[in-house]
Amino acid sequence: MIADRGPYSDELEISVFGSGYGESIAIHYGQSRWLVVDSCRRGRTGQPAATTYLQSLGVPEDGVRLIAATHWHDDHIAGLSDVVHAYPQARFACSAALQEQEFLTLIAVFEEGSRGLASGMTSGVRELYSILDTLTERGDRPRWAIENRCLFHDTYADSDGAPVNVSVHSLSPGDEAVQRALLHVGQLLPRDNEPTRRVPDSQPNHSSVVLWVALGDDVALLGADMETTGEANTGWEQVHQSDARPLGVASVFKVPHHGSENGFHQGIWDDLIVTGPVAIVTPHNRLASPLPTPEEVTRITNLAPRSYATATHRRRTPSYERTVQKTLREMGKRLEIIHPSFGQVRLRRQLNAPDWSVELGMDAVPLADIAS
Repeated sequence: MIADRGPYSDELEISVFGSGYGESIAIHYGQSRWLVVDSCRRGRTGQPAATTYLQSLGVPEDGVRLIAATHWHDDHIAGLSDVVHAYPQARFACSAALQEQEFLTLIAVFEEGSRGLASGMTSGVRELYSILDTLTERGDRPRWAIENRCLFHDTYADSDGAPVNVSVHSLSPGDEAVQRALLHVGQLLPRDNEPTRRVPDSQPNHSSVVLWVALGDDVALLGADMETTGEANTGWEQVHQSDARPLGVASVFKVPHHGSENGFHQGIWDDLIVTGPVAIVTPHNRLASPLPTPEEVTRITNLAPRSYATATHRRRTPSYERTVQKTLREMGKRLEIIHPSFGQVRLRRQLNAPDWSVELGMDAVPLADIAS
């Protein structure tokens, strides 16, 4: 990881980590104060990326002020319970859909059913169980994210003594999206005498939290896995039509849903983001056709020439014994192993400076070079 020095006290930083499957974001908003959004590991059993990075910079345990989970899918929550444990003074925020009885029941049922299974065999539900258990032990509770709610606010004085206001607003989910998410959760609960199974990802992801992070005069729009649903009260449509969201436009956009087509909404680019922003994509390489596709790479880079990816689409063909190769040919199958790509895109700028500087660490590349 990039760890030459920590940011100066009056320097903003947004670091996005991606493993070709998961993502995590660490934000320094000034005066050695940090925010962490989501979590991923470098490798299946590695330490959470954000924790590794912050510890390398010498950030103390009271330096993280807010930890947010945008949703409960594995690729956004792996290791997040470790992050919560490492920073006990941080507030924790997550989707309001997770406070309802349906989801709490799901957590309890699947945690009980997963006991004794090998690591990696359960879903992000286990992480949430651990997080909620830790918060209960501390006498704390989550800050529930719902449409246009302020989840966090802080103020400090810059070098000239002027106040710098920092806030994090959730732009989703709306009421209709929460109801859709709970309906899906109810369908996941095992029936009588039915074995507990792995919790699948929901499509579309109605519970996903889009975050509006205001850093003084700058804004970062973190799209999580929000999708375009074609319905007015859910997805990006709900975010776009809202008349209660914070004012301003974002200079940094964490592109939603790994740059997939169903995460694209032209109105968001037109009305909530500056022309030519810094855009960051966390690819998804565990698919037959990795995301983003070449078509989406072109679309994103046309809208944001300064676009970057935290990982690449590298692949290699595994070597098997002849008998295995013959069997695969007879089945009409071809196997590929996805290269374990991992990278960091780090943005920094002084307060009120004209633009962001960009540094790429490990396997991070300009988005246009993702397949090279």
